[in-house]
Amino acid sequence: MSSPLKYTDPMGHRICEGNDNNCKGWRDTPSTIWLARQILKRAGIALGGIMSGWTDQRVTALAWVVSAIGGKFAKSIDPTAADAFRRIYGGTAINWGDEGADPKVCGGLKSGGCTSGPNQINFWSLTGQWDNDEFDMTPNFVHEFGHAYDHSLNMGPRNGMPASFVYERDSYLRSNDGGVTWQQNNRCNGDGCSMQGEAFADTFIASVYDAWNTASANAFVVMVVKAWIGNWVP
Repeated sequence: MSSPLKYTDPMGHRICEGNDNNCKGWRDTPSTIWLARQILKRAGIALGGIMSGWTDQRVTALAWVVSAIGGKFAKSIDPTAADAFRRIYGGTAINWGDEGADPKVCGGLKSGGCTSGPNQINFWSLTGQWDNDEFDMTPNFVHEFGHAYDHSLNMGPRNGMPASFVYERDSYLRSNDGGVTWQQNNRCNGDGCSMQGEAFADTFIASVYDAWNTASANAFVVMVVKAWIGNWVP
């Protein structure tokens, strides 16, 4: 039960990556909430800000996310998902509300999430929160971790992202169907396309959860994008 390649829960107790039927039995009980908090602690996650914002459902969803992201990196750098996550991100402060947010980056935000740097993320709301839907919360967390990862690499991923990927993101990313918001930020800039940073963060979601466009006509572009992001994410 402790294989790092198969069991993405860093404690070795569950196969759980979020947005997965295996997660349905792993939620909202005292033992699993305790385990979720242990996962976050081991991964170097410090929850702060308005602590009432950290409901059991949000903590559970965040633990799924840490297991999923860490599980990808554990395949190449560390034997457990939580340890791999911590090696990649270092200590990460995740606050509910304004505390710690860089006003130059996040000033004025009162909804969604914002990443100030590689070690600081803030949330004011999450997709799926009104229904306590942990499954729909997970891509929101992954999106912001995509930004943090980008920051840790001095914006290399976003700056190196081909313009065609930004313009044609719908051809390789999964659409927002089935109750899960796979594309967290597809707003457009003045040129009529999503910004590079947002495009990378949503592509990071696709990489973590294998949430790619499945239309046969788009198979080639999906293959190209997978090869590109594989240079940044194992």
